[in-house]
Amino acid sequence: MQVFKIIDAISVIAIGVWMLYVFNKSCKEKYNFHFFTKESFIAVAISFSLVLVGYDWYLASVSNNKNTMSGVAMIILGANLGLVLIFRSSFQTSFRYAIGGLSIQLIILGTLAFLISMILM
Repeated sequence: MQVFKIIDAISVIAIGVWMLYVFNKSCKEKYNFHFFTKESFIAVAISFSLVLVGYDWYLASVSNNKNTMSGVAMIILGANLGLVLIFRSSFQTSFRYAIGGLSIQLIILGTLAFLISMILM
């Protein structure tokens, strides 16, 4: 039974990667734009890291009755970087592709960035 679970997990991952490849290829053909690149992963990782670290810093400052502006500033900086990603892709593709691609991109790349930041901390 365990073998079937492993095969199922590998199949789901393979289908997901294939769907991302097809979506990225479609965007490249229609708009000459890739959603899933190394640069976009780095940008999403920095954005998520700034928001997470800023939130932790904010909570630590609140619990110690200290200045919370540093944490808030990091959260705002990370959110602004995320907005830059949204606007950049929405100007280079159609609205439908931008929303779909960014949703997938933020979920997948954000999760990867979160996992990597947890491993490194």
